[in-house]
Amino acid sequence: MRAQAEPGSGEPRRLRTRLDADDRREQIVEAARKLFAAQPYELVSTGDIAAAAGTTRTNIHYHFSTKRELFFEVIGRFSRIPEDVVVAQGGSAESRVAAVFHRWLDALERNRATYVTMLHAASSSDPQVSGVVRQSMQAWERRLVEIVGLDPLSGPHAAMIRSFQAMVTDATAAWLERGELSRAHIEAMLFRVLLALGEAARDADGSASG
Repeated sequence: MRAQAEPGSGEPRRLRTRLDADDRREQIVEAARKLFAAQPYELVSTGDIAAAAGTTRTNIHYHFSTKRELFFEVIGRFSRIPEDVVVAQGGSAESRVAAVFHRWLDALERNRATYVTMLHAASSSDPQVSGVVRQSMQAWERRLVEIVGLDPLSGPHAAMIRSFQAMVTDATAAWLERGELSRAHIEAMLFRVLLALGEAARDADGSASG
């Protein structure tokens, strides 16, 4: 609820102005989040965002100097992997992988539009935009490597996880964007494939050293 100054309280007017500005900024971010999820970054203009947010392009540029800065604000809120998603201590590899994917898919459902935005941005022609998404994906890949007990510094292990990540990207798009897969399908598939990938990597390492 927005703070209101009581009559005669002498509360500085700048407090109410600041809160109003914060509300407007959030309104702009939310409008941009929905538009970026609906179409590629390059096709969304600041005029589109202004219209969706019920404001002006001048007001958008007051809060964000460029469309790119606004886009980074949108995906930055989701690109950092929350610790409660990736922390999986104790138990078997199977239980750790199951717990991590369950929490991660929960996070995707809560942030569906922002995640779809990131999927679109991964193929952006703007190197800074696509680079931010790649950094987020790489952080997730490193955590997956660790969870299944592989070596994050191993070239073959990293390449195998990148291949798995490509499948994750297409599978989650089939679930969240195209409606071709259910969450149950996604969760079962990712769980089994990642465990099999870990076993395959260790078998290949053993064969190479033997």
